[in-house]
Amino acid sequence: RKPAVPKVEDRPVMGIQTAKNFITANAVEAILQVPQGLGETEPDYLAKADYGKVPEYLSQVKEEIRRENEMIDAYVMEMGRAQGAVEEPGEELIEMSAAERSELVRALKRKWDAVNAKYQKMACVELDTVGKVKRKEGMEKELVQIEADIERLERPGPVYVSS
Repeated sequence: RKPAVPKVEDRPVMGIQTAKNFITANAVEAILQVPQGLGETEPDYLAKADYGKVPEYLSQVKEEIRRENEMIDAYVMEMGRAQGAVEEPGEELIEMSAAERSELVRALKRKWDAVNAKYQKMACVELDTVGKVKRKEGMEKELVQIEADIERLERPGPVYVSS
């Protein structure tokens, strides 16, 4: 139960003073206080028994990836045999001559010019149907591929082709 509300005639006690020096009392209290426990220290990971060892789950994941890659390679080889376009391990690679290389670059540049001319004409047309948009995207992809092929052939160093 709450204490009753003081009456109007009740006056608070006034003028009480203390002789206590709070600054000194706080200093003495702080000096005599027992230090609180230091925070938990970090564990020493270098001292662990399995430090420096590869976790077991990583070797399992690595083995699973290896098996998946083998399956993919086998599938690709099978699909290549079915299509008759797979490279045999004994297939020979021949270095492309400089004349062949320059002729191929010229042909690619001519093809790029032709595709680019079609693309430029299409840029003026409104792209209001899905077919027009797909045709434009196809031309863009073809231009990028031709540019990449030209760059690859113009790089210094030999270019090898399968026989």
